[in-house]
Amino acid sequence: MITGREIVEALDSLEPNGALAWARCKSFHGTDLKYPFTAYRFKRVDEDRERLLDEAIRSFRGNVDWVVYRAASRHRNFVIEPKRVYEQEHGLENPIAPGGNNVVDPEFARKAYDDVPALAQHITNFLSIRSPIAGS
Repeated sequence: MITGREIVEALDSLEPNGALAWARCKSFHGTDLKYPFTAYRFKRVDEDRERLLDEAIRSFRGNVDWVVYRAASRHRNFVIEPKRVYEQEHGLENPIAPGGNNVVDPEFARKAYDDVPALAQHITNFLSIRSPIAGS
């Protein structure tokens, strides 16, 4: 079962004592199918790591395209979610219903969930090769 924690674990493993201050993700539970997302904040600001993470996510080739962006909040929180969902939530495509993250396309949601483990592995591999933090 895909829990959604795969991406959280990949991000947290970027530092030996854990890189994340907090994280939250949406997982798949039976018929309660919504779009996957991971929201998080790093313990320490590192703009190079943020840039590399953006590159990693943009370079991932899965069933759907993904994005990472800084959430509108007073903290330095970030969200990783399917690009199509981001565009819908931000009015760049046909908007989804108020309240966000509603299932408008169950097949797309399943494809996105199928990507989660591979996306997490891609993040780990990409950052371990390019980041001076990984492996310290």
